[in-house]
Amino acid sequence: MLPSEAMLCGRAGAWQAAEMPRTPLFNRDLATEHPQMANFIATLRQGRYLQSMPPAALQTVLRQGELIELQAQEALIRQHDASAPEMYLLIEGSLAVITDGRFILRLDRPGDVAGELSVISSTPRSASVIAETPCRLIAFAQQVFAVDEGAQQVPAFYYLFAHVMAEKLRQTTTQSLLRRDPRVADKRPARVALILLQASRRSRLKQWLREIWPQATSLEFSAKRFLAQGADQHFELLVTDLGAMAPQRPATAELHRLLRTLAAHPAPCIVMGGFCNQTDNRQLLIDYGIDEFLREPVAQPDLRRAVQGFRRQLDQFRQLDEIEQQADVDALTGLATRRRMQHFIETLSAGAADTGAPFALLISDIDHFKRFNDSRGHLVGDQALAEVAQTILAHLRQGDLAVRYGGDEFVMILPGCDTEAALLVADKLRREVAAGAAARLNADAPEGLTTALTITLGIAVYPRDGIEFEHLMEIADRRLYRGKDGGRNRVISGKN
Repeated sequence: MLPSEAMLCGRAGAWQAAEMPRTPLFNRDLATEHPQMANFIATLRQGRYLQSMPPAALQTVLRQGELIELQAQEALIRQHDASAPEMYLLIEGSLAVITDGRFILRLDRPGDVAGELSVISSTPRSASVIAETPCRLIAFAQQVFAVDEGAQQVPAFYYLFAHVMAEKLRQTTTQSLLRRDPRVADKRPARVALILLQASRRSRLKQWLREIWPQATSLEFSAKRFLAQGADQHFELLVTDLGAMAPQRPATAELHRLLRTLAAHPAPCIVMGGFCNQTDNRQLLIDYGIDEFLREPVAQPDLRRAVQGFRRQLDQFRQLDEIEQQADVDALTGLATRRRMQHFIETLSAGAADTGAPFALLISDIDHFKRFNDSRGHLVGDQALAEVAQTILAHLRQGDLAVRYGGDEFVMILPGCDTEAALLVADKLRREVAAGAAARLNADAPEGLTTALTITLGIAVYPRDGIEFEHLMEIADRRLYRGKDGGRNRVISGKN
């Protein structure tokens, strides 16, 4: 089983550095290919990005790569690393992409790509990429995609890159809908980026911010460091003084780059200083979408008004998000509700129809739950539901969805799982409930009142068992009741 999202993200900074021994896929001295080259090509063309790439073209590109292997918990890429960029194609295994300690997505299909943003931009890495299981990848070093100034042709690598990026662009919307944006719901203290502060006002401005927003943490950046490191970080507010960069003179290319970065950041931005006293400069800020600026002399009441306005907006967004999350989370078990499941399955089905990727649907309920309630009481019954739910959450992968469907019935949706993988997951859950959850529930039970706690599960898999979600639910439900008729505490799929 893969580590849970909480376990994986909680290990930030403790991942092992990967030595990554490399084997060239083409030996130029001997003019020989790696013996598994044909298998690599076939495997990669089964993935989501390279299906339409001709095998001969893919072979030409792969000859420029090197085979590397990672063990579980080794880091392929570390956030903020500024070493020479590389791009990686996954052949087998599972990688987790994590930024600022939060799981973002999993790469677990042949041809999935890591490090491609370093090809586009030379800024430090915006995320860590960690091996969840042993992995094999093909690495493309920086020189593979280097282009001499004035060159009339680009390396063959860019043919691969164009295929990957075009396909990723097409799939981005569907994939992003499967994950909630964590920024608004983030409960960490607010962070404010202070960029290009002039020494003459640095201490005064920081004191003002402490008085206006005492819960916020301020981080200082030069323009260069913010462009290199801060642009991809999470902040609630950006505050910059452009006087140090362009005091009342035509905007430079460096200033335009900074303004583009500030405008593209999700956080609101306040620009202050003598730069804002010029009408043309204020119009430049407005053109970039930055409409909160403070002219010289900057006064605390003006800063307070601007900051408090942004704080009110942030508080409103968080309250709305908490209300929405409450509608998506079952209060007793902490699992998703049927409302969240409906949104999830609509998006997952759209992506599966596009890529052909399987997903598994598991339905389970607690065996003899009514008898359990009658003998131990409804309070202990609620504890049983919570124990089963937490066992499910602890043993699913990040990206899976666990739902309290109603009463003592649970639904689990496992993207990328075929029947064999779903059987392994379901049987693991069954055993963990019968052992761990039952032991915890009975730990304080009076002598003679301990009760068995088991679940039965039915499995249906897209597209093997059907393509309509309602039909898959019916099949999984029928298999659940076959398991109950067969004695309970068991798993039933299309293979048994």
